[in-house]
Amino acid sequence: MVVCVNLLLNWTGKSTGVVTVTRLTHATPAATYAHSAHRNWESDADVSEAARGKCHDIAYQLVHNNSDIQVTSHGDLFWSVIIVYATKKLQ
Repeated sequence: MVVCVNLLLNWTGKSTGVVTVTRLTHATPAATYAHSAHRNWESDADVSEAARGKCHDIAYQLVHNNSDIQVTSHGDLFWSVIIVYATKKLQ
């Protein structure tokens, strides 16, 4: 059995989450919670015909198989705010 870092931390009583500036289903953040045969299987449309019905895509795993993740955050809003703040400070 492959165990994700989030699950290991939950076993010790810690809360966990995923924060990223890319898609939550992108391969890098997905490595913290998903088990996938291919890094590009982000949705049902991406899963190969041979694997359909046998493997869940990454988005499905994030929504349905992750009681060990308490917080998720993604997108560029955080970095946009930081960049605007830093730019104003430099002026």
